Amino acid sequence: MQLYHYNLVRTATPLFLALFLAACAGHSDPTLTELPAAPRPIIQPSDVDLPTPDLAAQDLGQFPRLKSERPASGNHRWSNGVGMQYEGGWANGLFEGEGTLEEPNGNRYVGEWHQGKRSGTGKQYFADGSYHEGSWELNRTAGPGTRKTADGWVISGQWNNGVVSNGLLELPSGQSYAGPLYNKQGSEVSDGFLAWLSALADRGDRYAQALLADAYTGFDKPAPDQSKRIEYLQKSADQGFAPAQYELARLFSGQTRTRWLREASERHYPPAMLALARQAHAAGERKAARQLAREAAERGLTDARRILAWWLATDPDATGADGARAETLIADIAITSGGWQYLDTLAAAQARQANFAAAVESLTAAISDASNRGEAEAVLTMLRQRRTLYTNARPWSEPVENHLEH
Repeated sequence: MQLYHYNLVRTATPLFLALFLAACAGHSDPTLTELPAAPRPIIQPSDVDLPTPDLAAQDLGQFPRLKSERPASGNHRWSNGVGMQYEGGWANGLFEGEGTLEEPNGNRYVGEWHQGKRSGTGKQYFADGSYHEGSWELNRTAGPGTRKTADGWVISGQWNNGVVSNGLLELPSGQSYAGPLYNKQGSEVSDGFLAWLSALADRGDRYAQALLADAYTGFDKPAPDQSKRIEYLQKSADQGFAPAQYELARLFSGQTRTRWLREASERHYPPAMLALARQAHAAGERKAARQLAREAAERGLTDARRILAWWLATDPDATGADGARAETLIADIAITSGGWQYLDTLAAAQARQANFAAAVESLTAAISDASNRGEAEAVLTMLRQRRTLYTNARPWSEPVENHLEH
């Protein structure tokens, strides 16, 4: 499993929180005592996080030097100049009708659009070979659809606001279940599905064990049961299932946590690799930290890309800083997504290269996005302080121990 931000057929429970799209988790990254929620083996492509370019926002002039004129109507090919390309129909300067969008992170959507959003029938491809094919409504899955990961998880059925309450689930082990899965609110596991998972888990299926652990985690039915959660996670983890190993790392501390992180990392599981990178960075093992973060980024964990770029841009040791490389890592996704966390990192990379005018421009866009998202005043104050620093032609750098907080 490689691209990370997806979900089981619901959106709130912990074990399956990340596989299809890597979206920015924010600058307040969890510390080593609070690991991010683990990726889930069943996916809900990011109905919440699918980053369709906000073409309207790009008209605000936040990046005038990168603006490219968009067609008003008809069928045209267009690029934003930093890795996003679209070919297809246009209306009023927005994607309309049939069209193909290619994004800098390797994702691609082929299908129908309405007012710049995925609407109608289409197929969303992800860089690791995963996909969702079916009906869409304003960027959200709606109607019949099938979701499949590169390593064999499949769920199909009638999607409603990111939830399949009744459908077909196929595990990578070859086992399948057809029928009611959850209630329409996604808050209860159906009796039949729970019984099927229990029987399969007791026969040693590591995927069913991981799903069963999740069933005892955050649903109204069955009631949360921490002992059963740990029991089935342990069984799945002992069979080498990296998401279960990572989830166990979240539940423990000290040597037990490190052991599970290492085992998951050895299976090239990006969230575990990034967690170990943070540990190495905190211990002053800068080279090892960057290597792990680089590998996690190459396997689709976008936040690893951001963290690596931040380290390169803000290293207090000039011999370890590399603003140009940091900008290469982050520029396309920062400008394409418009997310304040990415823009903040881009600004730091630009300032490190003494391109302070560009850094101020990027920070201004970051402040606008953070404000629009309702971020805390402390975040806005932090961003304004950095912008003042860049206005005064000074780059941002910080002690190594503070890097974990970005």
